[in-house]
Amino acid sequence: MNRLIDMLLDLILAGSTELMPNKTYSKWFRLIVILALIVIMVGIIVAGVVTLQSTLLGGFIIIVIGIVLFIKIVNKIRRRLKSKK
Repeated sequence: MNRLIDMLLDLILAGSTELMPNKTYSKWFRLIVILALIVIMVGIIVAGVVTLQSTLLGGFIIIVIGIVLFIKIVNKIRRRLKSKK
């Protein structure tokens, strides 16, 4: 499960983590990319809550995956921004 989450996270963040420290793009564009990633993860959590109404196990699985991805994205963004300062 952990490897699956890591692979999914790497797939989602492949381009965006390379974009964050890149100074050739404007600060606002990089901020929009970061916010879009966070919105996607919150959307996964909301989808889990909606699914929770119809199937209990499926909803919990989606919520847990969304929370884990959200935490990993925030930690990766922090590490990436701190290492490039």
